[in-house]
Amino acid sequence: VEPDSWGGMTVNPGPMSAWAVLRQNGIGSTDPEGATMSDTTYHVTISRQINAPASAIFAVLCDPTRHPTFDGSEMLIESITDAPLSAVGDVFSMHMENERLGKYDMENRVVEYEQDRRIMWEPYPKDRTPEEVADMGGLPQHLWGFTLDEENGTTTVTEIFDCSSSPDWLKEATDNGKNWVPAMTASLERLDKLVTS
Repeated sequence: VEPDSWGGMTVNPGPMSAWAVLRQNGIGSTDPEGATMSDTTYHVTISRQINAPASAIFAVLCDPTRHPTFDGSEMLIESITDAPLSAVGDVFSMHMENERLGKYDMENRVVEYEQDRRIMWEPYPKDRTPEEVADMGGLPQHLWGFTLDEENGTTTVTEIFDCSSSPDWLKEATDNGKNWVPAMTASLERLDKLVTS
């Protein structure tokens, strides 16, 4: 299989999340600077090596008030939640905005948590009635998160978007997650600057 790429990032097979039950078709290899992208149909990851300890990076990821500072999508406006994330089941809320949806709020429930290693959350619309959810085509049922792998003071940080359990409307809207690649790449670049400056 010939390699493919988006925005200069090389496509690679990547690890699956616990929810990813799907057909795998990852392709490609690592780019010269070591940044990689993984694509397994409904599961996209971007990785970046950051010269900082995993504990420092994880502290930023677990602080919802700091998420807008490294958000590459520029959709996160402000955190409604001040408390740091510390366990599966924690919920944090965000004020959001984009051109198509305008202003809205999202809640995010932590579904995986391993100190200094891994955090994943499931976003869902805040304060939507069952009728509004039905009009949307159902809940998004996608996951966002990060894994961290530290070696000799340098940490490989991988951002994950997983829509393997999502309804068709979200898979189509995000091109199975590929539409998020530029924003994910920007997020890791901003996170790098945030923790190393």
